[in-house]
Amino acid sequence: MSKINCCRIQYSVGQGGFHSGIITYPHLYQKNLNYNKFVYFFDCGSSINTIRLNDSVDRCIDILKKYSNLTYCYIFISHLHNDHINGLDYLCNKIEQLNIVHNTVIVLPFTDEAEKVITIAENPDMSEENIEFILNPESFIRNRYGGFEIQYLNDNDSNSFDRDYDLLYNIPNADEFGNLSHFDAFSFNNNKFLYKWILKPFYNKMNDCVLQKIKAKLTGAGITVKNFRDRKFSYKLKQIYKDFNIDLNKSSLCLYSGTDRPVEYLHTGWLHTGDINLNDGDTFKKFSEHYKTEAMNVRVIQIPHHGSSCNSSLSSFDGFKNLKSLFVTTNSNPKGKQHPALHEEYLEETIIKLTENAKDIWSYESTTGRLLTNFG
Repeated sequence: MSKINCCRIQYSVGQGGFHSGIITYPHLYQKNLNYNKFVYFFDCGSSINTIRLNDSVDRCIDILKKYSNLTYCYIFISHLHNDHINGLDYLCNKIEQLNIVHNTVIVLPFTDEAEKVITIAENPDMSEENIEFILNPESFIRNRYGGFEIQYLNDNDSNSFDRDYDLLYNIPNADEFGNLSHFDAFSFNNNKFLYKWILKPFYNKMNDCVLQKIKAKLTGAGITVKNFRDRKFSYKLKQIYKDFNIDLNKSSLCLYSGTDRPVEYLHTGWLHTGDINLNDGDTFKKFSEHYKTEAMNVRVIQIPHHGSSCNSSLSSFDGFKNLKSLFVTTNSNPKGKQHPALHEEYLEETIIKLTENAKDIWSYESTTGRLLTNFG
């Protein structure tokens, strides 16, 4: 019987994140099956060790070079902070070496210009390349990687339709503005299969009322996306950030990878959270509702925001009844002497600490029940 396989690796790059997945699915339902490969990534950045990050990217690309039938490649970025995107340019450069049938797509959370200004202003060490990318992702990618596309994930209702390739593969179709809805899941399925494999994103956009007030403040201070880097605006920007107690992490893109419902052998559904703030009641409610169907199938969760107590606690994951492993992307000193400080609850030995000195964690499994993993 044909099957859908998924191999996932979370690389130990310290505070930041780099994850790769390869979903192998049949091209045609016939005796001699031709299996295609859907490659996806979640974030590509590290705050303190870009050498380790680049090494991880190289190892990942070397693996992918050994595969044939690389059909699609998607890069999901949780948010635009430096430690989640500063390896993106290097990754894109390496992806160009691969023979991928369709254009590589970078999926970003929809970010308003006011949010871009605040994001860059609160990251003074951000490189010129990252600033250029944040301000105009389409131009940045088009000028460097002509065969790549930018799509934006929104939290609105579905505004797309499913394209069906070979009756086995479904992908949400972006609208004319390049927008996807987080109500549209990527799916790999066949009527002969009992289960689908899905990639289900989530995005909680910043409160529009708050955003409009920030815009008004920026306008009143004469700050625009073109001049905000002028030193004379630095104090005003800090004051606006302070006045609104801005938490841009509420807007972090999340991603579930796994089957569409629980399976008998309790397969490892992975849930990536970026830097989302689950301590915010409204965000937590929307997040829990969005993944209600998959909750019993989630076995591995990334602790948000590198284990910061401001973003989550163990109680944040009570709804995932079959949860087996929690991992945190942190630096090599997981004793709290870092920023953000690691929550005391996450210092316990059962939490996997993915520092830049740790081993990568991985799992290999399929819809027929095979499960191999080096953790949990």
